[in-house]
Amino acid sequence: AEVPPPPPPPPPAPPPAEDERCSLFEELEISLVMLNILDGTYNIPIYLKMKDGVLGGASEGETGETLWPYNAWLGEIPAYKCDLQGFPDRLYCMFTLKPEMPGTEQFFKLVMEDCEDMLYSQAVILPVIQQSEDGGSEPVGCHAGLDARECKAAGGEYNKINDRLYLCFCPP
Repeated sequence: AEVPPPPPPPPPAPPPAEDERCSLFEELEISLVMLNILDGTYNIPIYLKMKDGVLGGASEGETGETLWPYNAWLGEIPAYKCDLQGFPDRLYCMFTLKPEMPGTEQFFKLVMEDCEDMLYSQAVILPVIQQSEDGGSEPVGCHAGLDARECKAAGGEYNKINDRLYLCFCPP
């Protein structure tokens, strides 16, 4: 009995189309807002304000993870979280800086799984850690670590970040 020849190999599969979500950022109006370094830490919150709301985000007042897998980098430091903090138009990304980073220029970039290119990038100058006049490490003026009363008095807006964290958001 004659053995039939093996079937020809299947043609190579085309590369998967890049996630359609990736291209949505090309025309998006995004502004970056850097908050102060949190008291007694090297943690800094940065948020991206997206004019028409965070893509893959949520509705007013929701907090927690976005529906889309965002991540961000500040220089070589990955964000330890990027999520929603109750504002539908803001994606908050939290970073822990290295001690030598405050006051330096770094490159911020927003990325997402399955997107080949960055979604957003911007060079930023990180704030320095404010020292008070008595040589202590208490920042002066409006800063993230103020309590509700002090925040309002300094012209800031006191907001709940999660169940355990409240921050004072200061005008630029």
